[in-house]
Amino acid sequence: MLEIKKNLSKCTGFNKVRNSLPINLNESLEHLQKKLEVAYSLVGAGNQVLCEAKFLTGGRCDVYDLTNDIAYEILKSEKEANIEKKRTKYPVREIRTIKVELWKT
Repeated sequence: MLEIKKNLSKCTGFNKVRNSLPINLNESLEHLQKKLEVAYSLVGAGNQVLCEAKFLTGGRCDVYDLTNDIAYEILKSEKEANIEKKRTKYPVREIRTIKVELWKT
């Protein structure tokens, strides 16, 4: 629990509601669904998460696993090069990227 509080202190106060997913209509439905899938999986494993966690050092990640200090970035339109820039800003142990796979009909 101490580790979770320490990791929570790395974030600004605008969105510190744990284990919930704010809906932003500027995101694609696929991006939002993947974010929900990641958060659901982590919470199901007993972890605590922040979605759209904004860090004091700058930047905002899609899902922040407070339990393990891991930021998750969902890639649909964002490029891998942008993630490299975030690695210098995010005060986390690790950044994991997840690509949105588009279904073709």
